[in-house]
Amino acid sequence: MQFTTSMTALRTFRLADRKNLTFSVNAINPLNHPNVSAWSTNIGTNSTQFGLPQSYVSQRQSPPI
Repeated sequence: MQFTTSMTALRTFRLADRKNLTFSVNAINPLNHPNVSAWSTNIGTNSTQFGLPQSYVSQRQSPPI
């Protein structure tokens, strides 16, 4: 299962009768939510890691500007 979010904010300012200025901000994964790929399932007397995340899916890289 993967959890992804994106966010966009847009504001348009009216400058004149036929002229507008638009300002926008876009964000990918603004919450920085990690995706778990494996869980620890070891059960034993000394196992304190049972049920905890073992590894994560690699994060997407944003393209260079």
